[in-house]
Amino acid sequence: MIIPSSVSSIGEDAFRECPYLRTVTIPESVKSIKLNAFFKCPKLEIVRTDWTTPLAVPSIFDQSPKKILVVPEGCVEVYKNADIWKDFEQIVTATDIKGEALINDDSIKEIYRLDGTKVSGEQESLVPGTYIVQGGKILIK
Repeated sequence: MIIPSSVSSIGEDAFRECPYLRTVTIPESVKSIKLNAFFKCPKLEIVRTDWTTPLAVPSIFDQSPKKILVVPEGCVEVYKNADIWKDFEQIVTATDIKGEALINDDSIKEIYRLDGTKVSGEQESLVPGTYIVQGGKILIK
């Protein structure tokens, strides 16, 4: 899910216990996220943000998997030292993503090229390039 750039705040419990939320992109326009906004979202594995400085937030991801945080270029170390954000298993930039975490998930069935063409086959058969998976761009190196 991509939160529109017209959004400036995410309210308390906004996505609480959302069983279908897999990825979320939080734009730079969001200036505040309230307590438990993404509490207990069992499939939330990838969070993307455009902030160059991590937003100071209360506990917003409790009991949700904190697998991959995608941040702007040059910001990885800052996020690794920021409360809440440092709890993610991996903190990477978009160019760091190789796609394994997205494509190896058994529930993900659809992979597209940037031109919108659906790709068939297994990950091993993908040539290096950029693909769209679950609404997010990934890079296979």
